[in-house]
Amino acid sequence: MSLENQPANENPTGTEPADGGKSDYTPPATQADLDRIVESRLARERSKFADYDDLKKKAAEHDAYLESQKDEHQKALDKTKADTESAVAQRFLSKLVSTEVKAIAATLGFNDPSDALAVIDAEKLPVKDDEPDTEAIKAAVEKLAFDKPYLVKAGSARPATRPRPKPGERQESEPKKGRAAAALRQLGAARKSS
Repeated sequence: MSLENQPANENPTGTEPADGGKSDYTPPATQADLDRIVESRLARERSKFADYDDLKKKAAEHDAYLESQKDEHQKALDKTKADTESAVAQRFLSKLVSTEVKAIAATLGFNDPSDALAVIDAEKLPVKDDEPDTEAIKAAVEKLAFDKPYLVKAGSARPATRPRPKPGERQESEPKKGRAAAALRQLGAARKSS
């Protein structure tokens, strides 16, 4: 039996104390005694972290020392690396925006989705949290489709959907694939019986 699972009043060693079941613990008699116990415990905890400010200061001094040891070449490398990472991230983001413009233009039925990208300046489109702002891009492409309707295929603004049956028309209960399979089964049964 582990110590965590034992009741608080049970002796962890499993033997009876020599004084007939009574322990050495006596609760504090007054509030002053309790305050003294709490203060001593807090003082022990504070002493554990007493040198934290010194360690923090030494770490800052160490970082300053390392920075001072870098020569001009290393500093130039660090700056170039940071600039390159920024440029790569910007290039990637512009490709994302371009792809988003083309995708939205294709769903809106543009003759050539690249035309939308040629007319809309992708650099000026908004970006939120390093991601293309899809809603703003969609609004810009829709505005372009409205302003320049010759860029959009005629009658393609509506997504293709399955037509609903007219009133009084019979709706197919099973799909064509199911009917073909049923016809093949019927043909196979007819051949077996003959």
